[in-house]
Amino acid sequence: MSDPPRVLVVGLGAVGGLVASGLAAGGARVVGLDPAPRGAIPGVAVRRPGEPLDPDLEVAVLATRATLAREALAPVPPALPVVAVHNGFHPDLGRDRPGPVLRGVVDFAASRRGDDLVCTRPGALYLERAPATERLASAFGSGPVSVRLCDDVERHQWSKLLFNASLDPVAALAGKTLGEVLSDRTTFLQFRRLFVE
Repeated sequence: MSDPPRVLVVGLGAVGGLVASGLAAGGARVVGLDPAPRGAIPGVAVRRPGEPLDPDLEVAVLATRATLAREALAPVPPALPVVAVHNGFHPDLGRDRPGPVLRGVVDFAASRRGDDLVCTRPGALYLERAPATERLASAFGSGPVSVRLCDDVERHQWSKLLFNASLDPVAALAGKTLGEVLSDRTTFLQFRRLFVE
């Protein structure tokens, strides 16, 4: 039996928090890097930018907005493989890093309610197949998020783009969060009609 993976999760918002929680539940040693004080996640040690990171980390999961990706990765060792699970893959992200930058797509919905992490729609985390992601996928515990490795992650990115292009306008017009749109029958049906169209 191999040692559990040592994972850095950059960004502990709703998505990053659920990813960190799932990894910790599966036995991975998880360190979270986040500038904002948030509720504790069982099994996850939290560091703030500027605090030293564990020297034996083997992979970083980037769970910030794509627009914050480069800034969020600044304290991460450059050779550490990075798995970007935010929905918009930043094409320049890997240009100044010697380690690989791999893609992931979130196909679940999550939110933070106070200090609590809530999965508002169970689903999958699709990861581009590579040695780092295979080890990462095997470390997830049971829970609302399953992990799927794929050779063609781009098709999942396009599917997520169409999903978001349908969901975001409904949320803006209804004045609701994405999770509220999905859990309210009326707004969910509006989203679904737009998505089908």
